Amino acid sequence: MVADSAVTSGPAQRMLLSVNVENVDALLERVAAAGGKVLGPANDMPWGHRVAHIKDPDGNAVNLTRTI
Repeated sequence: MVADSAVTSGPAQRMLLSVNVENVDALLERVAAAGGKVLGPANDMPWGHRVAHIKDPDGNAVNLTRTI
């Protein structure tokens, strides 16, 4: 995650970045300290992924995912 204080917020975004990670829960614990925002707890999805929704320091929506 990268924060750029020179960037201003624009209209609502139309893209969602999904990143496959080794351990969703462990990474979720580090989001706030890195300047991001956790939008809710990680959940196991019926299609076989564990997913957590966050926002990076610039406010971009990101899914952290792992195949379970």
